Amino acid sequence: MGFRRVDGPADPSQRGQSAILALVLLIGMVATISVGILLVAGDVMTSTEQQAESERVEQAFVELSKQMATVSKDGDAPKSMTFDAGQKGAVTRTATGEITIKARNVNETLTMGSIEYEGDDGSIVAYQAGGVWRETGNQTRMISQPSIAYSAEEQTLSLPVTTVSGERELSSGEVDIRHNGTDPVRNTTVVEDDTVTLEITSKYYRGWELYFEEEVGDASVRNVTQLEGDKGYVKVELGLRDLEGAFNTGVAVSEEDGYDVGGNPNSVDGVQSGTSYPEIGDVIRDLVERHSGNNETKNWSDVETDLSSETYYADGDVTVDDEVEFTLTEGDATLIINGSLNVNSGGLSVDSNGTDNVLKIYTTENVKISGGEVASDGGSAKNIQLYGTPDMSFFMGGGTFEGVVYAPSNDWDGTNEVANGNCDVGSVGDAQACLRSNPDFTGSIVTSSVYVQGGGGNGEDKDKDKNKDNKGNLNFNWDPELKGYGPSVYPEEGYVLPPNITHLNVAVHTLDVKNK
Repeated sequence: MGFRRVDGPADPSQRGQSAILALVLLIGMVATISVGILLVAGDVMTSTEQQAESERVEQAFVELSKQMATVSKDGDAPKSMTFDAGQKGAVTRTATGEITIKARNVNETLTMGSIEYEGDDGSIVAYQAGGVWRETGNQTRMISQPSIAYSAEEQTLSLPVTTVSGERELSSGEVDIRHNGTDPVRNTTVVEDDTVTLEITSKYYRGWELYFEEEVGDASVRNVTQLEGDKGYVKVELGLRDLEGAFNTGVAVSEEDGYDVGGNPNSVDGVQSGTSYPEIGDVIRDLVERHSGNNETKNWSDVETDLSSETYYADGDVTVDDEVEFTLTEGDATLIINGSLNVNSGGLSVDSNGTDNVLKIYTTENVKISGGEVASDGGSAKNIQLYGTPDMSFFMGGGTFEGVVYAPSNDWDGTNEVANGNCDVGSVGDAQACLRSNPDFTGSIVTSSVYVQGGGGNGEDKDKDKNKDNKGNLNFNWDPELKGYGPSVYPEEGYVLPPNITHLNVAVHTLDVKNK
């Protein structure tokens, strides 16, 4: 019995149905691919159009910034220009930030407005105080710089703040720019030998940070903080800090009644009371940030007892129980401590080898000397300089210190964290610097308040009277070599200093910006 092979369907109609089905599938595939191509092409076109619009708006904002600067300068001369605000338009806002200027006899807070454009992609192009920035998410690009100008030759900072007079919409087309007033104006305010601080709160704080880093160096940018909402904070310091006059006496305290000798009639002569000097906590925190993890900085935990003219960093408390000597033949040495300094025995000594080289110690926390010595073989208090934050507690319970202590505080909370009591200074509470148990101090202290148990020394000449006959009293002597001495707060090596400023010019210009 045989079988017959059958090739293909037996019914011709089935072959026709298969061909029709294949054709339908082919048409469907072509339609789907075509729709996909059209959708992709549409997205590409939309993205391209948005990019082109953003670029046109950026250039329009730059030109607007130039015209507004011209009107601010010329006063009564209005300007008109063709402005591209895109399809959605732009808006003027009267209060999107503040800038506070602080210097000698200057404490001004100025309100800044802005002009803003927001694209479909969420990116923002904004004008504020002369600057134009583009923000995309957390990234900021500076398109043009603010109107701030610094002249290194004349040591002059000019700060014309240009803002807008009202909140309104701006559409593409002719825009009229008119001067609406200037208030206030400070012409050539002398701020020589002072620090000028700019504190900026703005939606566009990242742009301001970028500007100052590029214009005057990142050493000037002291603090950048994201605030609640959509604003942030940038603190900028300009002008060199030196301490001329800070060490002209044995003690300088910012509190009016911030000095006490524990009821003993002997006292330290030449006390500066109620004298405020610049706090330097931000400088110390900046140094910690710069040197933490820096391969060019010596790690304190890796060093031996004989040290040289280099920079050392300690990530944590430093406790001295042995002899540690800095030989400063090649230059200054710097010790940066992200923690406290405790000198129990032994000590830190400096051999300046007949030079003016110094050891600068910066600490973020407290200093406690309960024995041992911190002293210079050269015999000058200039050779050791101890710098602390406004929160630093300083305590000597015996031991020797020869140098200067600079940790001014304008907001001391009255708690000395390392003194364990017996340092009360009237209404101040615990003194920020407390010396008890007969220590030997030569040099100068600049803090919020100082308590000494006893007194001793004449406060004028360390070689004239060390009060060795005053048993039971500490020896507190001012070094006359400190008269008129004004060291820089900053280390000299590897630190880019902010620019110096002698004159400060501040003006606020309010403009009307509206469509014709």
